Parts: sequence; C-alpha cells; structure tokens
Amino acid sequence: MLGTPLAGGWYDIAWTCAVLANLALVVVALQRLAAAHDVSRLARAVMAVAAVFVPFLGPGLVMLLTPAPQRATHH
Repeated sequence: MLGTPLAGGWYDIAWTCAVLANLALVVVALQRLAAAHDVSRLARAVMAVAAVFVPFLGPGLVMLLTPAPQRATHH
C-alpha cells in the first residue's frame, strides 16, 4: 500500500475504526436477535453466526430481517 493515502498510520486508524464499527453493529444485531421472540431458534442461531462471522453484511441482514423491538410506553 505504499504511495496510497492509507499507508502507515492512517491505514491503522482506518482499520481500527472499521473493526469498532463492525463490533458495534454486531452488538446491536445480537441484542435485536435476543428480543425477537417470534423468530425460530434455528433462524436466530444462523443469523447470530452470520452477524459474528460476516463483517458488516451479517449484522446488516440481521437488522433487516428481524423486527425492531417495541419500546414500552408509560402513560
């Protein structure tokens, strides 16, 4: 990667940011899976494995395929 803008320290910073962003997505995806009680166990297991082992695409698919958790409303 010599001669590119991401050479050296910038590459390390960009890589670290990408890894941290993916970890945040994985955490949110796993929380959403834990709250999705209307999804089968097998589907939840497959999506959890995909969320952990397929960077960005796995967590994105989990968030698209599982319903958003309902927030409790206090009146």
